[in-house]
Amino acid sequence: MDQEKVLAEFTKNANERVRISFCTFKGKRLVNLRVYYNAAEEGEEWRPTQKGLTLRREQIPELKEAVLKADMEWEKELARGGKEKEEDSEEEPAPF
Repeated sequence: MDQEKVLAEFTKNANERVRISFCTFKGKRLVNLRVYYNAAEEGEEWRPTQKGLTLRREQIPELKEAVLKADMEWEKELARGGKEKEEDSEEEPAPF
């Protein structure tokens, strides 16, 4: 992939970030959601991992709908007395 344009980035945990970007692959414009790790020990700030996904433009509405559904379900769990944060749990979070 080449010609990356970063659209957004947020912290996943102390050592990882999620970066959302436009990229071009084989002449096609795509949206890339990728986990990056802190590569300070390697002399770089952040490097991409294999964790993530790349979507075509027409797939974005489905992703948005799925994320909104997950958020609504989480709100329902909270209303029933569920836990607010992952940190409250001793279990490892599911891979991204």
